[in-house]
Amino acid sequence: MSQTLIIFKSAALKQLAILFLCFRKFFVSENSLTHVKEKSKKLYYNNLFETNKANAKKVWKGINDLLRRRKNKTFSLTKIIATDGRIITDGNEICNYVNDYLSTIGSRMASSISAPTDADIHYKSSFQLAKYLSNANHPQ
Repeated sequence: MSQTLIIFKSAALKQLAILFLCFRKFFVSENSLTHVKEKSKKLYYNNLFETNKANAKKVWKGINDLLRRRKNKTFSLTKIIATDGRIITDGNEICNYVNDYLSTIGSRMASSISAPTDADIHYKSSFQLAKYLSNANHPQ
């Protein structure tokens, strides 16, 4: 074996050993950090429930926090810009506008679809032919 290859292998092994030790240190410190976090969390909730055992509201708040349940934030629509550019601020008018918009969207979309062309029909028939041929070649 050549001298350069021996030097290269020994250097590579040293770097690999250093890398392994760094990863080992990282995982040991990560595990100990996780352990400390879990202990702290357990101690915090034990103290919280012990000091507030007579206060049901605070106990339930702690339980929901522990289970990571979050209250839904409410959303209030105060104004809307109509498709014609008007700004609607009245609550009843907003409801009526949104209702009209959503109840007519299907018919508006249907009217915007054009009739099929010869190319569409040719594509569909060629697709059906290909599907028929693939089923004929692979019977179930």
